Amino acid sequence: MVERGARVDVLWHAAALGMMSRVEELMASNPSPTTDDITEAFWQACHGGQRRVAEYLLSKGADINGVPGYTDQTPLDAAGSIDTRRDTLVSWLKSKGARSSK
Repeated sequence: MVERGARVDVLWHAAALGMMSRVEELMASNPSPTTDDITEAFWQACHGGQRRVAEYLLSKGADINGVPGYTDQTPLDAAGSIDTRRDTLVSWLKSKGARSSK
């Protein structure tokens, strides 16, 4: 949980939390996030069930099947993890061509 008044300065943190306005601010920062940063933030948005943020990051160049170095799960796998209510996100990812690692 983010404390009230706390500032989120990392793109993937903001994406995972669904902080759309902060994601947009960080995307507009100088220097701009790298494609790898955007892809990791996309993965985190999918893991967090943040479809709106995921859509935005995909439109900004995220790799729909990009896998961070600390997991073997694709964004689709992360979105469909147990304990999630993310069926609409999973359906959207599949419609965009996302693949599962399985």
